[in-house]
Amino acid sequence: MNDLIKVSEQDGVLVCVFDKKDSSQNVLDKNFFEELEEILRHYGNKMPIVFASAKKDFLAGADVKLMIGISQEQAERFIYQATNVLNRLASLKVPTIAAINGQCLGGGLEFALSCKIRVAAEDAQLGLPEVKLGIIPGFGGTQRLPRLIGLRNAAEMIASGKSVDAKKAKKFGLVDDIAPKNALIQRAVSLARDGKVPERKRRKLWLEKLYILPIVKKEVAKRVNPNHYPAPFKALEVLAKTSFSADYELEKITFCGLVISSQAQNLLRVFLLQQNAKKRWPKETRIKRTAVIGAGAMGAGIAYALSKAGFPVRLVEKDEKNLLKGLRQISALYKKDVERRRLKKHEAKRCFELISPTKEFSLSAADLVIEASAMLYNGRNVSLECIFLIRLTKCRWLKSFRPSQPKKKSFRKPEQS
Repeated sequence: MNDLIKVSEQDGVLVCVFDKKDSSQNVLDKNFFEELEEILRHYGNKMPIVFASAKKDFLAGADVKLMIGISQEQAERFIYQATNVLNRLASLKVPTIAAINGQCLGGGLEFALSCKIRVAAEDAQLGLPEVKLGIIPGFGGTQRLPRLIGLRNAAEMIASGKSVDAKKAKKFGLVDDIAPKNALIQRAVSLARDGKVPERKRRKLWLEKLYILPIVKKEVAKRVNPNHYPAPFKALEVLAKTSFSADYELEKITFCGLVISSQAQNLLRVFLLQQNAKKRWPKETRIKRTAVIGAGAMGAGIAYALSKAGFPVRLVEKDEKNLLKGLRQISALYKKDVERRRLKKHEAKRCFELISPTKEFSLSAADLVIEASAMLYNGRNVSLECIFLIRLTKCRWLKSFRPSQPKKKSFRKPEQS
């Protein structure tokens, strides 16, 4: 008990602090909901409750790792457990307050929506980004958010997956107050002691359904193909078909159907790969020299971008004809920059001279190698061999990669070592 949620009492207010051990983030999983349910059962309506976080973010949402390879039966069990606990939280008679710092996304925001009052720190970011992972909110977000901020704002947030900052959230009515980060919990405790729950505007959601949802659907259709990316359209269907009552059955069914789909599973895996990649790189590393394998249209474009940013580039291409063609393409790009007055003539010349074309695969001096073409050299797949050698030797650019950020219109040649 209390491995994830630390409980204390301040001035007659129960303060529950999320603090998952050995983790930089608080995530929603089976253990979290079991612990929360036990707290609600034990304390119930005895005193006001404030929920806060000991991490830099409030709640990061459901644990994505649990959704990889999940079956429909497992998804249904998890969703029913989560919604039952959050419905119990929402039905409490005492004031319940979410003190939101940092990111409050996905299931984290759905948790906050189950509280009666929301206080945000100035750095707070709130959103329901589930559609970016090929799913929809599954813990009551499609039902509670429209009742709070109106169907137009809710539909846009849910269908786009974009988050809003504290100021915009307060303007929408998503949060009730904004407090300095160092006084967030004190402000929440003060509101809990006061005991006043803000009056909510009664919204004519049936009217908004008739006029707003078709407009939002057209806007989404301009950006997204429903055959390849069905989640935003499924979210809008749920908004269109439900009555925004306490019955979240359609939301649950839609979530469980989407989470096991190939689109969602692929997007969830990509998300995890991106998160893992962020953890690998140390913060401070300087890239001094670069290399690009392949001088085709893509390779030439990459070499142009790197040289324009001030990096020396070794452009590798085994075919001399293709190498010259790539150089001509880069030269034409710089000529355009001069004609459009993006660069002066001497600046374009200096950038172009940072590119050294070669047919030899001598890449040992490069801190960063970008493969723009899988190439065979003397019957060997150079790209695969480069990757193998990088893994074998723990090549320094892969082990510690953070590109330097040259200032705009700064053409100082990077330091040489």
